[in-house]
Amino acid sequence: MPDQADRNGHRKAAVQRDLQGAYGGGRGGRRRNRRQHGQGQRARHGPAHQQQRIRFHPSGPIADGLLTALPGVSSVIAFVIAVLALQGMPTVLVNYRERGILRRLATTPAGPVRVLGAQVGVNLAVALTTTAGILAIGRLAFGVALPRHLLGFLAALVLLTSAMLAIGLLVTALAPTGRSASTIGAILFFLMMFFAGLWIPRALMTHPLRQISDYTPPGAGVRAIQDSVFAGGPSLSALAVLAVYAVTCAVLAARFFRWQ
Repeated sequence: MPDQADRNGHRKAAVQRDLQGAYGGGRGGRRRNRRQHGQGQRARHGPAHQQQRIRFHPSGPIADGLLTALPGVSSVIAFVIAVLALQGMPTVLVNYRERGILRRLATTPAGPVRVLGAQVGVNLAVALTTTAGILAIGRLAFGVALPRHLLGFLAALVLLTSAMLAIGLLVTALAPTGRSASTIGAILFFLMMFFAGLWIPRALMTHPLRQISDYTPPGAGVRAIQDSVFAGGPSLSALAVLAVYAVTCAVLAARFFRWQ
């Protein structure tokens, strides 16, 4: 019996030591556990772990080319052009018509046609200047790649701007009031920006949705700009889509435009 009691006492002592080792054994044990936990955290976040994080988040000058493939730059260019063509110009011209400015200009040597031409020219110049600023800031601040095919990039940019301005002129021709022109322009703006990949990047769109985007002015323009930056030049199909929109909308705008 004494031997059995001694064995039971040894077992209880062993169990108590195991419990103290597992649950801290009082304040001193909790301190040891906290120190061990802190050492484990430092080991996990040490130099080796930081090197792994650096591979996924390069801090050097575009080490892995991550920032050189920013599709958002072309979407920002399309955004600026759409703001000018769909929200700025139609509202101004329709207000000119409502206030009788276009009708009065018809009796002057300037004429309303020159006023429209001046509006289109100013918006085209602003779009080109803003695009140059976007590319300069993207290159200097984020290392975004410049267009490899400069002539193709300029052709895509001019055709995209012309197509969007032609759509803006068509809105101007059809909208009866400045408020309706602003509303129609806003609806078209958000729709165009969706197909330009501003809300959802074109690379993440489904194949049917991307095909639809390729046949819209901003979608074809973004595609042509990206091909000019990362490929040998814009595809002829994208440029053709932009040219068709520019010519068709310009002809319709001239047909339905009202001076008063």
